[in-house]
Amino acid sequence: LGIVTADCAPVLFADREAGVVGAAHAGWRGAVDGVLANTIAAMEALGARRSAIVAAIGPTIAQASYEVDAPFRDRFPADAARFFAPAPEREGVARWHFDLPGFIAAQVVATGVEKIADLGRDTF
Repeated sequence: LGIVTADCAPVLFADREAGVVGAAHAGWRGAVDGVLANTIAAMEALGARRSAIVAAIGPTIAQASYEVDAPFRDRFPADAARFFAPAPEREGVARWHFDLPGFIAAQVVATGVEKIADLGRDTF
């Protein structure tokens, strides 16, 4: 089982008790569109239990390296505002730093999987 990413996050899942593993390529779009919840649901279909699943976020672009503009930020629900930190304006345009690993971790926790680790490696 393998996935290839660049600045997007590889997210690995395992339920040792059931012997079920999963992997997701989670960029911002996939995370917003439910790739993490869908991966966990597919694992459950194979016998995994959410309470037994552990997750790990591999190397991905870190918040300090991920500068975005307002149209990007506007693609997220209002409750995702906590994942955007103000960045210096460039050419009079407001900018933010987006916390992709934080957003991914929150998405995983929202599914009921509470054991999650982030390697904290910045691909930038």
